[in-house]
Amino acid sequence: MQSNAQGAIEYLLIIGAAILVVAIVILAVTGVLSGGQTQTTVGYQGQEAAQKGLSDIYKESAGELVYISAPPAAGTYQNNTEYKLSSSITTQLTSTSGNNIDFNIRGMDGVTIDCQGKDITQATKNTSTYGIYIYNSKNITIKNCQIKTFYYGVYAEDSNNIILQDSNIFGNSFGIYLYRSNSNNIKNTSFGNSSIAIYFNNTSSSTISESTLLNSSSLAAIMLIGGSNNNLIKNSTITGNNSRAIFITNSNGNVLDNMTISQPSIGISLSTTQNTTIQNSKICITNALTNPATTTPLYCSATAPNTGLTVQNTIFWPSTYAYFTNCGSFTSSGTC
Repeated sequence: MQSNAQGAIEYLLIIGAAILVVAIVILAVTGVLSGGQTQTTVGYQGQEAAQKGLSDIYKESAGELVYISAPPAAGTYQNNTEYKLSSSITTQLTSTSGNNIDFNIRGMDGVTIDCQGKDITQATKNTSTYGIYIYNSKNITIKNCQIKTFYYGVYAEDSNNIILQDSNIFGNSFGIYLYRSNSNNIKNTSFGNSSIAIYFNNTSSSTISESTLLNSSSLAAIMLIGGSNNNLIKNSTITGNNSRAIFITNSNGNVLDNMTISQPSIGISLSTTQNTTIQNSKICITNALTNPATTTPLYCSATAPNTGLTVQNTIFWPSTYAYFTNCGSFTSSGTC
């Protein structure tokens, strides 16, 4: 009898140990699949949210994934978090502080706004309205967004490593305005019907690439001012602008590489710059022949001198109407 009882106890112990091992294995596998990430759905309802979560959550390696159908309230953003927009947003902001910002990101690190192709739209343009406002933050990514009809589509101040990619920024007074913000990257993004599409003010060591800018109506499609140094603008197209395509003033060491510019009144305008490089580019002013007094592919101010300009393998057309006198000595490499 004693022997039978002891055997039963040993059997139960073996069964208990096996169950414990299986539980440990299940927990380990679950941890590997989830990658330690938390998913939250905010303002995103029903079966669609569950399907989106299942398809996307395992793609992330760290941080939190949050689905949203409206901008999070100011002060509720979390570091190292990706916010995915599940539906388009249309708002009617006013110029009044407290009611003039859609996405208000302050003091954050590692926030991503992924619009997934959805719109962020201001119903009627008002001054001092912001689609996305970034202040005192770093490592902020805006992607796959359609941002329309704000005074500032994207605005960043005292922030670093702001990334804007794979987006369309249309109908804003300023497409993106960067102030005292360095090491940024604007890539594969289209801008249109802005007063100024890209505005750098005291913003350095940043890159604009693989982008298209159409029909900017004010000072320039791209404007670099106030000590915006050592920026790279490359592999992009500017067309149909009524004023300057690129205006650089009081800024040094900027490089324009593989640019295609057509139809503005002035292609590139330089004022008080040092060591600007223009290379592998084509600047064509198609209306210069009919209005040579106010159009030129390259303008260098006589009253605000520029030094150290380098031009390599670049077409300025028509060169007979270029204000090259104050730009130094170089040769246009062909015709358009």
